Amino acid sequence: MAAASARKIGNMFTEICMIKIPSHSISRTYKRENIPAHVMASRSRYSEISLKFHDIQIDFPDESIARIAFTAYVEAMWVSGEPIREVSEFVCRIIKVEKDWFFTQIEAISVLER
Repeated sequence: MAAASARKIGNMFTEICMIKIPSHSISRTYKRENIPAHVMASRSRYSEISLKFHDIQIDFPDESIARIAFTAYVEAMWVSGEPIREVSEFVCRIIKVEKDWFFTQIEAISVLER
């Protein structure tokens, strides 16, 4: 079941996708066919995980390009039993190929505290 879900996630990306998440030391391009393995490896570190997305804003600078900004709330439990709560701001770029939309860039952005 998890492997099938990971494969479906891989189909949501362009052939090459840039992913930048500095808080997790991630800043590189990924090939579409490698994304499911990374999803499975990441997921295997948790016994439970919940993702919620809020404050979603979508802009269309072009009819085949969209910029999506959102806040991601993660609540998880490491397999060791330690709980995790994270809040991150993301900006994504997706492009339309024929009738479908694909992620081409995902970036966590720093938010200055007041």
